[in-house]
Amino acid sequence: MKKTIRSVAQEMLDNMEYKKRTDGSAFYCTIKVVDWQRDIIHEAHGDKMPDDYTYEFINDALITLTEAEEGNEDDAIYQIEPDVYTSDLTAWLHSRCDRVYYIEEAIQNGATDGFQVLAMAQQVEKHEVANEVLNGIRKYIENEE
Repeated sequence: MKKTIRSVAQEMLDNMEYKKRTDGSAFYCTIKVVDWQRDIIHEAHGDKMPDDYTYEFINDALITLTEAEEGNEDDAIYQIEPDVYTSDLTAWLHSRCDRVYYIEEAIQNGATDGFQVLAMAQQVEKHEVANEVLNGIRKYIENEE
């Protein structure tokens, strides 16, 4: 059976698990280590250490890719929205000091008020992560053929 972006994304999604820590905080992780999936996840993290938000964004990207029409995956990723609550956006920003660079990018892209800046900044990271996941899946499929 020929692998598709949707089938590979579903395979990765099936290997993701939502857990809670003893302090009540929730996070996504992989159930088992699969080398090619680990490589895609590492690429999606970029130069950053493992990060709960990045794992969440990976999970969101995988859901988006499993629901996207074949050939429209890039458009589907572009439609990924940021969080809507200010508290969620500020928690995301607070989680890593280097996320401030996404704020700078949002301002350069025309965001004007505080909420718009936060939302656009998070959306930039979500799109960045999702594009890395999509590119990793495409590369995996190419190597499998």
